[in-house]
Amino acid sequence: MAGPRPRILAILVLMATAAAFLQIGGASWDVTSHILLKPETFFTPSHAILYFGAVLSGVAAIGGRLFVSRFRSWSSPFNTVFKILIIGSAIEMVAGPSDFAWHNAFGVDGLLSPPHLLLAIGILTNSIAPPIGLWRLSNHVPSFRKIAKVALVPAFASLWFSSIWFAYMFSLPISNGIHFHFNPNPDLAVVVATTVIPAMSAIVFVAARRTIGKLGAISTGIVLVGMNIFANILPSQLLTPFLPYYMIVAVPMVIAGVLPTTSRNSRSELLAGAIIGSIYYILCYPLLPMTFANILGSPNASVADRLPSFLATLPSVLTATLAPAAAMGAIGSIIILRIARERQPEAKSIDEGSIGSRVKS
Repeated sequence: MAGPRPRILAILVLMATAAAFLQIGGASWDVTSHILLKPETFFTPSHAILYFGAVLSGVAAIGGRLFVSRFRSWSSPFNTVFKILIIGSAIEMVAGPSDFAWHNAFGVDGLLSPPHLLLAIGILTNSIAPPIGLWRLSNHVPSFRKIAKVALVPAFASLWFSSIWFAYMFSLPISNGIHFHFNPNPDLAVVVATTVIPAMSAIVFVAARRTIGKLGAISTGIVLVGMNIFANILPSQLLTPFLPYYMIVAVPMVIAGVLPTTSRNSRSELLAGAIIGSIYYILCYPLLPMTFANILGSPNASVADRLPSFLATLPSVLTATLAPAAAMGAIGSIIILRIARERQPEAKSIDEGSIGSRVKS
């Protein structure tokens, strides 16, 4: 049975995981509200969820730093985790008041306003810490191993969604406000979307495969699909007719997840990454089609027109992007596999060190 110290540590890491999930869910819902031209104020339900998650992350960060400074036997595996949370929470503490001031000064703003960019950096930073913390928790606190591995599913899904949204900042054409126009170049936006999103998607998916196994990776993908449905598709009611077909995107995730895994041969990981990368355009429905609208000749399509336009242009977009997206997915797999190899010796020395013996005692 776990003692009070491991239990406190587990609570802090799980709190950070919940915070990351709430932050990216609230942020995504908020952007959908922007697109639907709903009344734009700082005090909205989506902002409430977003900033509640930010506060929760800050509490976990401060509590974690106090914990590892008091119980130094835990500092080696968990110090970095809470340092990342401190950095992300500090960025969000600046971004929140800045966003409030920006809204008061300029009213309706675009996605890529300076406070929003700062907030996106903070959310992404805070999404990196939970998977690391949960994985180390499962290694060093055996009594919490099962809980940690289950929690890794929403943790990886939050990191995946956050990385997609960070790419959206530089690819979606919704950054022109009343006073400022920050929309990216349409051609450059397509390049960013077709390279960054497939690569980041593969990195997270393959990391989940290597960390929590095939079922964990598949579950991560399905949770991501659910997050996108509830944050982006359902609020845009005119886009829901495509929902049954959209959920079929889980099929290639299952195929990528069940590929054989071997320690010596990484071909299956490269193939898994390529599969995940290749589905990025459909996976990012209904927002990413806006990035392609300009080059497809419908830059001013309304929400009502977006679904017919998406269906009509889907074959041509897939024909043009399937191969480069799959290649970027494979590159993402190579990146995460190299990181895993470089970190393996360090992880082994920690596992075999005195910390592990202290946990068991």
